[in-house]
Amino acid sequence: MTQVKTFPFTCPRCGHAELLPEYSSINAEESPELKERILDGSLFSFTCSHCGYSALIRYECVYADQKHQLLIHLPEDPDHPDLSREQDYPGWRIRRVNDPNELMEKILIFEEGLDDRAVELEKHLLEEAIQNEQPDRKIQAMYFMPAEDGYHFAVLSEEGFSGSVPMDHRTYQQIEEEVLPELSERMKASPIINSAWAAFAIGSGPEERGE
Repeated sequence: MTQVKTFPFTCPRCGHAELLPEYSSINAEESPELKERILDGSLFSFTCSHCGYSALIRYECVYADQKHQLLIHLPEDPDHPDLSREQDYPGWRIRRVNDPNELMEKILIFEEGLDDRAVELEKHLLEEAIQNEQPDRKIQAMYFMPAEDGYHFAVLSEEGFSGSVPMDHRTYQQIEEEVLPELSERMKASPIINSAWAAFAIGSGPEERGE
């Protein structure tokens, strides 16, 4: 069930105060317009009605997708998540994300019928390859991005968006078929699937991979 309340927010530039909506729970089937607002980046954005200042905001939110049996949890504090928000969905895939961009990416990945663990591992390998070829290039993040001509990864640097690289479907399939089965059950079942998870999975020894 979609749940919304309002909270006061003061513009850090001009001090103007206004009430903003806070969607603590979003049901994708019940509120498809909110899903679209996550994907276009507007749900967690703020534009001051007085001075026009824009910024990203974050708050505790759970996104429930009945179609894919998927729950994505955006905690208010990633270091101290409220795990009770994840306990009412037995048998569902649980994902815990750090920010609205990761929430958006998870939705896109599962909408395409992909395994986010294989996606993260391919991203990690691509980032390593880019850094080896261009050691001065500082990559801050890479995000899955479907397009008309296939899948890509948007590359973000300190200056912002710095281009994209294509996702190789053969590499994805190889990871899905050969690498994922070798991971330990703990790694497979982790609710946190991100770049740190991928780095640990790639760098783990045989015991951690379940060999």
